[in-house]
Amino acid sequence: MRARLLWLVTVLALGGLVGLLITRDPGYVLVAYDDMAVETSLWFALVVLAAGYLLVRILLFLGIRVARGRGALREWNVNRRVRAADQRTLQGLTLLAEGQWAPARKLLQRAAPAATAPLVNLLGAARAAARAGDQAGRDALLREARARAPDAALAIDFTQASLEHEARAWASCRVTLERLRVRHPSHPEVLWMLADCHVGLEDWQALSELVPMLQRDHSRPPELLAALEQQAWLGRLAAGSEPAGRVWASLPKPLRRSGALVGAYARAEADEHPDAAERVLREALQHHWDAELVILYGQLAFGDPAHRLATAEGWLKSHADDPALFLTLGRLCLQNRRWSQAREHFEMSLRLRPTPQAQGELGRLCVALGDPRGAGLLLEALPELPRLPLPDSRSAG
Repeated sequence: MRARLLWLVTVLALGGLVGLLITRDPGYVLVAYDDMAVETSLWFALVVLAAGYLLVRILLFLGIRVARGRGALREWNVNRRVRAADQRTLQGLTLLAEGQWAPARKLLQRAAPAATAPLVNLLGAARAAARAGDQAGRDALLREARARAPDAALAIDFTQASLEHEARAWASCRVTLERLRVRHPSHPEVLWMLADCHVGLEDWQALSELVPMLQRDHSRPPELLAALEQQAWLGRLAAGSEPAGRVWASLPKPLRRSGALVGAYARAEADEHPDAAERVLREALQHHWDAELVILYGQLAFGDPAHRLATAEGWLKSHADDPALFLTLGRLCLQNRRWSQAREHFEMSLRLRPTPQAQGELGRLCVALGDPRGAGLLLEALPELPRLPLPDSRSAG
């Protein structure tokens, strides 16, 4: 309140002072130009100058506001278009999540030019096209995405690889992933999708070479990686495109204790290198007893049958109640033409645990020996039996 009163007193004093000055001496101003002259008092000239200055300021202010108004109008129009595009983008993504591929692609593609993040629209539209089975449309949208966002090559290539992976287009997916792998050699998702491509293409050597890199990633269960590694080496042994001995020599030592891999190697080497196959199979059984390997030891015809029979009989000391061992002993007796012993072993295997294999072996041996119950046993046996020597009617005994 005091400040206002002081300001009012000051203004009145200044006004009185100016009035006194005007009364004492109004001054004189002459403005002449060519033949024109204007005369006025000093104080009136000062008032005109002040009014002119204010008028110029007002005109400048209005001009700036008008110019800004046009820019604001343009900005408002752009923002309106962006908001509308973003709304269509949200609707398109919702339709994509609901599985409505055609309308989702239409909305996302239409909104792309004005959207805040057009790459999201184009990649979403490409996914919708892929899900609808339009591979050409998918590729066209991915090309447009590359043209609009050349700095987002990782996101675009990863999306392309994911779509090719979903479509099980293993060859093209592997090409895309290898391109990604050059720039991002340790990307875990790239490596795992690449592993799926190798499996789909049955490129077991490439898969086995990729496994060490996958072991650095701990985002997957160890059991999954172990199964994948075993699948790779099993595929290499079964493919026959490289010597089984070379594959076995390259096999990591922990995997040499795998019964599945030992069996695969024995099958692969049984014809070319029977002694090596028998040795690996025998040593594996000495370290770890595996019923499947025991049965395989009697199925494969490699090495000296008498030596293999003696080896298997030695296992009876510690595995006298194993039906798989008696099945193998019976088959080895057949390979050594010991018909009576083979029959006893098959019967013992059936007593310990009835299996179609033991029943089938006993059945066809009985048929060959002229035992009438053999036919019934053989008919009840479901699995196919390996080709083994059998007695004829003249040599039976």
